[in-house]
Amino acid sequence: MSCNKLFFSPFVFKFEENEESCLLFNTFNLSLVRVKKSIYDKVVKCLEDVETYKNDEEIKGVIEELRKRDFLLEFKVDATSKRSLLEYTYFLTRAGSNVLSLWLSLTSNCNMACPYCYLSQKPGRDITNTEAEAIIKFVESTLRENKNVSTLSIVYFGGEPLLNKQVLIKLHAFFCELAKKENISYSSLIITNGTLLNEALVQELNEIRRNCDTSAITFQVTLDGFGETHNRRRPLKNGDDSFSLIYNNFVRLVKDDNIRNVALRSNVDNENIESVKKLYNNLRESLGFNISKINVGLSWTYPSQSYYLRCPTYEIFPNRDQALKLLELYRYAKSLGFKISPLIFTVGPCGVTNVHNYAIDESLKVYKCPGLFYTDKNFGIIHENGSLEVPNPINLIQYIGDLNKCYLNCKFGALCYGGCRVMKHCPKEYFETFVSKEGIRLLV
Repeated sequence: MSCNKLFFSPFVFKFEENEESCLLFNTFNLSLVRVKKSIYDKVVKCLEDVETYKNDEEIKGVIEELRKRDFLLEFKVDATSKRSLLEYTYFLTRAGSNVLSLWLSLTSNCNMACPYCYLSQKPGRDITNTEAEAIIKFVESTLRENKNVSTLSIVYFGGEPLLNKQVLIKLHAFFCELAKKENISYSSLIITNGTLLNEALVQELNEIRRNCDTSAITFQVTLDGFGETHNRRRPLKNGDDSFSLIYNNFVRLVKDDNIRNVALRSNVDNENIESVKKLYNNLRESLGFNISKINVGLSWTYPSQSYYLRCPTYEIFPNRDQALKLLELYRYAKSLGFKISPLIFTVGPCGVTNVHNYAIDESLKVYKCPGLFYTDKNFGIIHENGSLEVPNPINLIQYIGDLNKCYLNCKFGALCYGGCRVMKHCPKEYFETFVSKEGIRLLV
């Protein structure tokens, strides 16, 4: 390939890492490369005039590698074609039907009383064994009717999903067997507060995995700081402290040889940043090299779900000051050896755009997003025989078709694609902060 026929992608950001090297970050595919400045300058010259380095094998090799990763394209992308490419990618994702993705709320009961949680004052309800059978029938029928589905993705959450342990085990074991039978992949995540995450449960889940020869279930556990700071923010419903219980369960989980990846979530505001740092330090002491299993995730905290839903656009996603504080925490975690996922650099395309993306509450009402739970925005309901009735099609059409096209003219469009369709927040200040030299270095 002649380098004069290649052009830098408009989705590439370049940052000076130091005097000798630069970082190139491709927002279109979250790819990152480090290039010597001298080599980068030669690549630029070669693109301008192929004769400059036509016999330089090193430059030709770098150019080929950049081409493979879409840093260099075989056509020049102007403003119009850039918008077309973004829109094509968005609709390709929206039309994609090879993934059946379910958010299953196994219960709205919880054994904690977190003041910022919208469920803290809500009377609870569990999915029953009969209702679990209905979900199983719904998944089976969906797979029968959509032969192109190759991945089943389940998120188990609540409330506290482990309060409905038997239904969780039932569903997880069945989906493992179903995936094996249908020769499709199965990924699963349990979002739990960690209070009931005991050794016996983890062993039982590991045994199901071994019997089905499938990937291990992933856990997300929340700790909002160390000791009393966490206890104040996330107390048990009976008023007792929760930190030591969750911390010990979490450490034991991470040390389990069968567990490869664990997500650690911390909800952050101005009051607990230093305590979260203390948490990271103590986990490093408790876990040693095992902290490399932990994927850190941070979220700026707001009072409740109702706050999100009533706030206008631009008020919810972290502003620049808040984003800088999150970036500081991520950098601190990175320095200690925790993992940082590239997904912190993207919020789109929104999951509701997937054809087979469903969120199912404890009454088997079906929504396009769990952020709509307990509102009047459900579009369907699953019956005992597994059939899906759609009495409110407007709530299905609205969240698939409500396309905010601001991303077509935004330099962060390939990371956002219009953002969350439900909460409608603009993450521009967040991206301005993270798509920077210090932010990108989280991925190095």
